[in-house]
Amino acid sequence: MAHAAAPSPDAFAADLEATFEAEVEERLPAMVSAARKLERPEGAEGRSAALESLFRHAHSLKSGAQLVGWVPMAKLAHALESRLARVRSAPAGALDVEPILNAIKTLGRLRGPDKRSNAAVARIVRQLEKDFGPKLALVPPPDPRVEVSAAAGGRPEPPTAGRTPAARRRRATLPVSTERLEAVVHRAVDLIPVREAALAQAARLRALARSADRGQRERLAEHARAGGLRRPRKGGISQIEALFNDVELVRMAELANELRSAAHAATRDARRLSRLIDGLEGDLLRLRLVPFGSLFRQFHRLVAETAQASGREVRLEAVGWQTPLDRDILSAVKDPLIHMLRNAVDHGIEAPAKRRAQGKPATGVVVLAATQRGGEIVIEVADDGAGIDVEALGRQATEMGLDGAAPGAPVTKPYAVLFQHGFSTAGQVTEISGRGIGLDVVREQVTELGGAIDVESTPGRGSRFTLRLPVTLFSIRALAASAERSAGPGPDG
Repeated sequence: MAHAAAPSPDAFAADLEATFEAEVEERLPAMVSAARKLERPEGAEGRSAALESLFRHAHSLKSGAQLVGWVPMAKLAHALESRLARVRSAPAGALDVEPILNAIKTLGRLRGPDKRSNAAVARIVRQLEKDFGPKLALVPPPDPRVEVSAAAGGRPEPPTAGRTPAARRRRATLPVSTERLEAVVHRAVDLIPVREAALAQAARLRALARSADRGQRERLAEHARAGGLRRPRKGGISQIEALFNDVELVRMAELANELRSAAHAATRDARRLSRLIDGLEGDLLRLRLVPFGSLFRQFHRLVAETAQASGREVRLEAVGWQTPLDRDILSAVKDPLIHMLRNAVDHGIEAPAKRRAQGKPATGVVVLAATQRGGEIVIEVADDGAGIDVEALGRQATEMGLDGAAPGAPVTKPYAVLFQHGFSTAGQVTEISGRGIGLDVVREQVTELGGAIDVESTPGRGSRFTLRLPVTLFSIRALAASAERSAGPGPDG
């Protein structure tokens, strides 16, 4: 990946400030709209969605303002974010949104690092603390949960346009074009060598300062050997005064001080660049996040069609649709989830007659869930079907000459054989299964992502397949290293 010459930190900061100012102009109208909806919410879910939208915009403005050094805006956005967080966790109720609107209007007037705006910010913050609070205690909204019936011959019911929480989220989320995102990423990548050059320059300056110090000490030693420090004779000068007249010694001392100052400045600049890069990396990661639920509509249709083709009755339950995922992770995990959902419907869920004979409801349940736990994303596909007979699995693997020791992402034993290429428990080849292609694709993709696979199963009660994946594959430093490798050695290399 080759780029143009690295921009100076000042040029990059100016570009970043202009980009953020444009973002402010986009976010403020969305905040006003969310505040108006909060004034007259459409039930508990409407209130929750409006609060969530306001909180997200305030947080983004705070982060961006901190990044470009607009301290007054960062302070006010932080105060608004803190107050919204307290209201969001409190019982639902009617709110006086006038303080919010005043805060948004003030945010629109705050530009740059001018501290003269601090008085206006302090006044609005006090107003937020005094006036903005719940007035009526209502029942807090339940956690969102999406369900769809995918019985044989049926189709998922489309949600009413514009009224679902997901639709409101899409309206409240500002789109970021891929081209614009890539441009900022490239600029951030270009800052890495600038920072490294500053660090290298600081190291060279420190070495030169040490060398000047040594020269100064040697010169002082020469004076000491010449007679040391003597009291001055009447009308004469002391040896210390004589040192001041040693032009070479004075120049060495001045040079050492200048070099130390320059080294300190270079180190300070490198640290500022490091903080800027770290902040950019965090902000760019947030820009890359998309809700996991953006895939659910496709999966609903997939489960319905698979159930119909295999003569099953299946209900798909989607949990954690609001969980944010890095767009690269989401794209990479799509195909594995398709295989896992098909496997759950075709191999996990029993035929309706068999389920009734076992005392189960005729309609089986497949749950697709996503959550973030610590430093990883956890995606689960669970079913209440037949489960996996480990002994039968072992016999099948032996007959096929497989031992389950395939390389790749770690898989819970003794289920690893399920993820080997060519393994299949289907008795016949259909459009859905039987060719031995499926879970091996899951393992290959999870391996590429640096993840792991857990399998739990109880015969007669169902199975749970869990993917543990990194939160993101994005790293400015990794991109910079990749760009350096791609560029190859320089003209002197």
